[in-house]
Amino acid sequence: LNVEEKRRQTEMCSKICKRILNRAVRNAWAQWMYCVEQSFGCTLEQVKALRDQNARLRRDNERFVRLVDSGEWGRGRVEELSEAGRLLRDERKQLEDLIRSIKDEKDGFVKDAELQAREARALKDRLVSGNFVQRNKLNVRGGSAFNSMQRVLKQDLIDSG
Repeated sequence: LNVEEKRRQTEMCSKICKRILNRAVRNAWAQWMYCVEQSFGCTLEQVKALRDQNARLRRDNERFVRLVDSGEWGRGRVEELSEAGRLLRDERKQLEDLIRSIKDEKDGFVKDAELQAREARALKDRLVSGNFVQRNKLNVRGGSAFNSMQRVLKQDLIDSG
């Protein structure tokens, strides 16, 4: 029993040592990767993305070179396409400016609507408040404006026949 217990304890200790060693190796690897990223200024994911982009651009470039060299596209066609690219860039810039101006107009409309809502709320508060003197003044002003508008409309109807 004692020998069996000793063998089992030895196996458990070796498993624990392996775990600790693996953890130390992982930590060392992570630290080394961090040092490499700091020295190069970019991560492995960024390097992979740049390599993929470079490979894609290289394939596109080779394809365009084969097209131009095959004679299917003359130099004039290449110049037309580059001019079209410049035009598209200009149109994109104009569209961005248009979108920016539309957003600015929208923001202006929203601010105006908020201002009108605040003014209406203030007017409503003044009307509903317990200050009857203010309420009577507002009613008189509104009523006199309404009555004067009514008189002008009646006079206009009479004048027009």
